[in-house]
Amino acid sequence: MTNSTSTNKTVIVVPTYWSRPLPERWRQGDAVYDHPTALNEDDTLGRFLNSINILRQPECEVVVLVCVTTPEIEAETVKRVRQIVASASCPVPVYLFSDSHLRQLQKTLTTAGFSNLASRLSLRGYSSIRNACLLAAQLRQAELAVLIDDDEVFEDPEFLNKARQAISAQRPGIAGYYVEPDNQGGRTYIRERAIPFWMKFWNKFRFQNESFRRIIGQAEPRLKVTPFAFGGNLVIHQTLFSRVPFDPLVNRGEDMDYVMNAKMFDVDFYLDNHLAITHLPPVRSHPQYRRLAEDMNRFSYQRSKLHQQRPLPGLRQISASDFNPYPGYFLGSGFILKVIITSLLLSLDYLSQADWRGVFGALANMRFIFSRHPAAFSRFIDFQRDWRELMTKISALSEGSFLDRVE
Repeated sequence: MTNSTSTNKTVIVVPTYWSRPLPERWRQGDAVYDHPTALNEDDTLGRFLNSINILRQPECEVVVLVCVTTPEIEAETVKRVRQIVASASCPVPVYLFSDSHLRQLQKTLTTAGFSNLASRLSLRGYSSIRNACLLAAQLRQAELAVLIDDDEVFEDPEFLNKARQAISAQRPGIAGYYVEPDNQGGRTYIRERAIPFWMKFWNKFRFQNESFRRIIGQAEPRLKVTPFAFGGNLVIHQTLFSRVPFDPLVNRGEDMDYVMNAKMFDVDFYLDNHLAITHLPPVRSHPQYRRLAEDMNRFSYQRSKLHQQRPLPGLRQISASDFNPYPGYFLGSGFILKVIITSLLLSLDYLSQADWRGVFGALANMRFIFSRHPAAFSRFIDFQRDWRELMTKISALSEGSFLDRVE
């Protein structure tokens, strides 16, 4: 195993998601995230920042991305996040990056003649936010970007040392994994879920757990080529994140799509089964049919991107089978039938509860059998070309000039 030395500049980038105050939380037109923090409820960010104290030889910086479901709460959210960071006992420098910083960066890029690049940047949507994470790492001149979510905590003092040991310029993509509380009061990487009848043909947890047991559960080798990744536990070397972006047209599952993108550019991701972080997610706030729609949409899009591949210099031809058992099961043949049956079964489940909004929401998901994503592959290739140019431009800007350090 090739070691990265502790002198490699490491930046932990953590997006924090915020919504309107309770009881409203969400309005039509707001961005949809799994579990944003309402402005008037307890946060998870402070808990994460305090957990950095457990790390040995942290020698890093933290950038917090402030992500809101609507611009209407932007100013109030930035104020709240700044207070959280200031009151946390975080032992390393912490910087903020919000929409106001992004607008400043976009203005600078536009003035320099890069308006086409500036317009591609956003803090709305999972993939665009992950790209902003990479952008923030580049602004801080990081060699290693460690992508974490704010509903996690470090419990392994050697986390950063293990990450630095696993990654290198020759092996630039490392995925860790989540452990969550189990039914016995311990921690597990297996997703223990009761499977309702409507999931018979959409049993995501079964295929996830099968992949987890193969890649995480087998002790040796420690590093294995992986078909999946967790967006809240990714370590990416600058040689990769300056070259390959997240696909901004992927609405969710951007972490696994990034593994696909890297593989297209002939870079395999490795999962390190020593690199765990504790995941403590709040309860999800959106109805099941809406979350299912997000999954169906992203699998439909990824299938199109795979099917539209064409030979290009520096690219590897990949297929759904490269990602078995998960997410490959949802990228191969039979997808349309899975969508139809699952939508019908979920609508029956809602009908048994006399939930008519759920019934019609579930049936509406059958629209994804007609989804077409023309030029998905070529659009991503074009974006990747722009991304490389953008990152070159960013590296020439003054370090930290578009971020605020919280004292």
